[in-house]
Amino acid sequence: MRAITAFAALVVLQSALFGCVASAVDPQHLGPQTPPPSFTVDPQANPEVWGVYSRLVGHRYAPATGGFPGFEVRWSEPGKAIIETSLFLEGAIVGPDVKWSRTIRPGSKPGELNMDFNGTPWLGTIESDGSVVFKAVTPRAGEFPYRIRLSSRGEMLVQNMQWVNGSLSNVIYSTPYPVESVPGGPDPAVAEVPGVATPQPPTDAGVKPLVLGQKIIGKLDDNSQKTSIMRTRYDLYRLPARKGESVVVGLDCDIYSFYGCYYTFVNLREGYGNTYEAMIDAPKRKAYRFTLTEDHQVLKVESNGRLDYGLVVEQGAAGNALWAVTQAERTSFDQAKARQDAANSAENAQLLGAVMQGLSQGLTAANQAASANAAQSSASLAATLVQARAQPPVSPSVQSSQTSSLSSGDSSAQDAQVAALMAQNQALMREMGIESEANAMAAAMLAQIERQQASGRAQSVVEEQEDEAPTAKPEKPVAEAAPAKDGGLIKTVNGQSYSVGATLPAQIEGRYLYEGEGEPIVFIGSGSMQSRFQPHQDPEIPMTAWIVQGPDGSPLREKGVGERYQVTLVVEYGAGGGGNYPEGSLNLLPVVVAPDMNKAFILGERIKSGL
Repeated sequence: MRAITAFAALVVLQSALFGCVASAVDPQHLGPQTPPPSFTVDPQANPEVWGVYSRLVGHRYAPATGGFPGFEVRWSEPGKAIIETSLFLEGAIVGPDVKWSRTIRPGSKPGELNMDFNGTPWLGTIESDGSVVFKAVTPRAGEFPYRIRLSSRGEMLVQNMQWVNGSLSNVIYSTPYPVESVPGGPDPAVAEVPGVATPQPPTDAGVKPLVLGQKIIGKLDDNSQKTSIMRTRYDLYRLPARKGESVVVGLDCDIYSFYGCYYTFVNLREGYGNTYEAMIDAPKRKAYRFTLTEDHQVLKVESNGRLDYGLVVEQGAAGNALWAVTQAERTSFDQAKARQDAANSAENAQLLGAVMQGLSQGLTAANQAASANAAQSSASLAATLVQARAQPPVSPSVQSSQTSSLSSGDSSAQDAQVAALMAQNQALMREMGIESEANAMAAAMLAQIERQQASGRAQSVVEEQEDEAPTAKPEKPVAEAAPAKDGGLIKTVNGQSYSVGATLPAQIEGRYLYEGEGEPIVFIGSGSMQSRFQPHQDPEIPMTAWIVQGPDGSPLREKGVGERYQVTLVVEYGAGGGGNYPEGSLNLLPVVVAPDMNKAFILGERIKSGL
C-alpha cells in the first residue's frame, strides 16, 4: 500500500464512504435560499427511533457536484430496517448501478441506531436536532466518524468529522445532496397516508423478468450494462418470488471454452458482497440459493469477461433437483480428479522406483569397477616399484608423470561409464519431472565413490612411501560437469513441478490490452524479466515467463473448441509487486489462443489482437 498523507487519507475515505469530496461549506452560504420540500414524516418512521432518517426515508438525493454518486434512502423492512444505497449517476454508465449500501436498524438503547457497512458494525447516536452521528464500533485505519443531517434547504448533508482527545471535533467536510425525486407508486406493505410519499423500489432500466423453470439465454458483451469504474459487464433480472421465499438459481456458462464460470458472479442487486446463502461451483455450472429479503428482488449477473450463459430459477422440489444435479456434477468432477491424481501418483512412483533402481545398479557396478581399478592400480604400482629397484634411479618428475597417467586413465573410464548410464535415464526423468531429485541422489552416490577412490589412492601412496623416499603426489583429475539439456528446466509452483522451456511461441508473445482497448496490460516476451504484468490501478511488474512443456519438449496444449487451445506459462515476478505479487514468487498464467478470432486471451480480459 502506497504511503499517503493524513489529508489524502481523509479525501480517500470521503470518496469511498460517501462518493463525493466537496469543500468545507456552510449550507447557509450556498446562495439564495429556496423553500424546503414539504417533507412529511413516514408514520412508520418514529423520529425518536430513527432521528433524521424519519424524514430522509422514501427519497433520493443527487450530489451537489456532478460525477459522483447520489443516495437513495428507503425501507428494506418497513418499520424495521432502512437501506441507504449509494448510486452511480445516470449517464455515467449504460444503466444505473449500486456502488454500495448500508443497512440501518434501531439500536439496543433509545437514541441509538445500528448500521452495517460491508460487514463492519457502526453505532449511530441521535442528537437533539435529529442528526445522527455514526462511528465504527471497532475503528480501523481510514475510518472516521460522520454525521447525517437535514439542511434548512432540505438537503441531505454528509459531514465528515474527526476525533480530538477522545471527543468529536469540528466538521472537516460537509457535502450537500439535494433531494432529486420521490419514488412514485404505492407500496402495498405501507399504508396510504395523504401527503406522505410511500417508498417503492426503483424501476431499474434494463431489468428483465424471470419465470420459474424458464431458461433465459443471456450474453455479456460490449452492449451490456457496465459499471463506471471497473467497466464490469452485468445483466439485471427480477426474481419471481416474495420476501422470505427461497429460490435456487442455476447458471450455465462457458468463457472461451476454458474458464467456465470462474470470472462470473451472481448476487442480489441491492447486496454488497456475497448475498447468497450457499453456492456450488461445478466446472461449467454454478448453483446459488437465495432467500429474498423483499418482494421480487433484482438479481445481478456480472462478469469481468465476455460471457454466453443460461439462467434458470426454481423453487421447491424443482429447486432442490437443480441443486442436487449441480452437486452431483461437482462430486463427479472431484472424484474423477482424485482418481486421475492417484493414477498419476502411482505411475510416477513406479517410474521413479524403476529409475532409482537402474541408477543404483549402475552406480553399484561403477563402484565395483572403481574398487577393481584401485586394486589394479595398487598392483601395478607395486610391480613398478619392484622394477624400479632393479633399474637405475629415475627423477621424481618422471615417476609422478607415470602415476598420474595411470590414475587419469582409470578415472576417465569410470566417468564414461557413469555418463552413459545417466544418458539412458535422462529422457525418462525429464518426462516424470523428477530430474532434480534423481540428480541429487546421483550426486550423493558419486560423492561416495569419489571418497572410496580417494581412500584407495591414499593407501597406494602409503605403500609407496614405505618402500621409497617421498615423491611428488599426483594431482587428482577433475571431471567436467555434463552440459544441461536445452529447455530442461523444472519449476515448482504450489508444490507441483513443471517441465518448462524458455522459448515462447510467437503466437502468444506481445501486448495484451484490457478488453482489447488499453490498460491494465500484460506483455509476454521471451527472456529474463522481459514480460510484464499490470494489476488494476497499479504500475507494471516485470516477469520472467517460461512455457510448460510436454514429454517431448514441445509446449503442452489443452485443446478447446475447433482450433482453439490453451497453453500455460510459469511466471516469476520481479521487483515492485508488493504483497500480492512478491518478488521471486512463481505463479501459473494460462493463455487461450483462438486462431479463428485471430486473438489470444489472458485472464479472459487481457486481449492480444493479431496472432
